[in-house]
This record gives sequence, C-alpha cells and structure tokens, in this order.
Amino acid sequence: MSEVSVAMATHNGEHFLREQLDSIAAQAKRPTELVISDDASSDSTVSIAEQFAREASFPVRIYVNERRVGVAENFMRAARSCTTELVAFSDQDDVWLEAKLARSVEPFADPEVALAVHGWSVVEAGLHVIETRLPNASVVDGLATPKWGQAPGMAMVFRRALLDVLDWSARPPAHEAGRELLHDEWIYGVARVAGRIAFIGEALCLYRQHELNIEGAPQRDLRRRLGEALTVGRDYYANRATQASAWASLLEAAAPAESASFRRLAAALSARSSVYRARGGYRALMRAARAGVYRSRRREGFGLRGFLRDVLLVSLRRGT
Repeated sequence: MSEVSVAMATHNGEHFLREQLDSIAAQAKRPTELVISDDASSDSTVSIAEQFAREASFPVRIYVNERRVGVAENFMRAARSCTTELVAFSDQDDVWLEAKLARSVEPFADPEVALAVHGWSVVEAGLHVIETRLPNASVVDGLATPKWGQAPGMAMVFRRALLDVLDWSARPPAHEAGRELLHDEWIYGVARVAGRIAFIGEALCLYRQHELNIEGAPQRDLRRRLGEALTVGRDYYANRATQASAWASLLEAAAPAESASFRRLAAALSARSSVYRARGGYRALMRAARAGVYRSRRREGFGLRGFLRDVLLVSLRRGT
C-alpha cells in the first residue's frame, strides 16, 4: 500500500489542534510522516505541535514561517516538504475518522488516479453533526469533472507529483475579488488534466466550523442561495472569465485541448457578464444567445436553465 504524508497548515490553532493531531495518530493506516507549516502563530500552536512530535510514533517535522504567507502558500509549503508518493492535506481544527487514510489511498492502486476526494461531515465546535456531504462513488477521467468543481483540501489525497506539473507561482486569480486561489482549488485544477479523479462515497472526517475558522464550509441555506441568485452578475462572471483565461494560458502547452475549452468558456463568461450591465441587458442577452452562450451544457454552454435565470434577473433589474 502506498506511503502517505500529511501536510498540515497551522495558524493560531491552539483551541482544536491537539484533537486533530490525536486523530491523525489514531489512523488505521499510519502516515509515513506529518509535516506542519506554521504561519507565524502568536499563541501556543507551535508548542502543542512540538509536544505531539515528541510523543508521535511517526516522524513529525515542523516549519515556522517568520512572517505570514497566507493559507494557500502555507499549505503548499507543507506539501512541498513532504517526501512520499501521496500527500493528504490537513486542517488544524478537524477530526479525522480512523479509516480516512486507509480508505483514501486505496484508489491509487490505479496508476492513472491523480487525486482522491472523500465525503465529510460538517460539524459545529463541539463536533455535533450539522450535515454530511457525500460525493457519488466513482473514478472518472479528470477532464470529465466540472472545471469549477468543489474538492475541499481536508477531503483530498493526491499524488505529490502534481506539485511539479504546473507552476504554482503562475496560478490563476481566484474568482472572488480580494482572495487568492486556494491550495485545494489549485490541486483540483491540476489533477483534472493530469489523470483520473476518484470519489469516495464515505464521510471520513469531521469538518469543524467555529468562529475562528480561516476558511469554512460555504453556507447552503435557502436565504443565502436566493441572495446569491439575485446578486451574482457582472463582476462574478467577469472575474470567472479572467480566471478561465488564466487557466487557458497556463494549460496551453500541457493540455492544449483543455486550454482551448477554457478560452471558449472565458468568451462565454464575458458575454454573460455583459447581460448584467445596468442598461442594455436584453440586447446583450439576445447577442449572447445568438453566440451560443446558452447552448446545452454538453456543448460547453450554460443551458436553458442559465438562459431562464438571466432573463429573470434582467427583468428584476429593469423593475427596480
């Protein structure tokens, strides 16, 4: 069975860190090593990690950044310091179920699998389960997965070789203004063009949500979803278009067909962004429709649902 390293990023995580470390130590498949990259914590995070390292039955290496580098870069520093074939990202405040690593490495018996993603349970600070999210169990070609698919880092195990496929320093921007592309978005994007992605239909960790979260589970309540439907518009699609163009440029040599697909998506997103301008929304909508922006999703369009959504939102804007 393949060896696996755990890459953990920490920052002021003293409240829940030891519980997560203990859950890693209790894995049915013991990790070959745990690499912790601490992002200039000002609390007792590092001393907790050091105490665990003295007790652990596997090697624990701790690196401390002199100054903060941010969540994404901190995770990538930890991953790049790992030495085994497989790497599992670890948050500092979750709890892993005993079978997480054992089940997560199984798909890599297929040499074409580049990434494995399992399910998880969202829990509150005291570990009470709020909801459980499970992917459909499958192993698929990476390019058959959505370009913007969700694969949170704490549910990932990936081949370390993915770190060398593309240049992390040249990564695309995030689609949200003021936010950098996260480590898990990057690994997912690289895995899509590097091989197959395995989805494990089991919840293998407890994804803790609390007031100190740096990154958290997106809210899915009805009010939030309706609010997003009414506010997402020009800026969102323009930002996505910029992101798609950046992926197209990055993939031009490594995956030319997918690069071309991203360029087509960027053009469609730009056209859709124009629909949300204060004036001329209906004219832009018709131009986008004639250009094939709303062709079926199988043909890289936004489909009938996207068209009806945009008609509704243009109408609502005209009525305000």
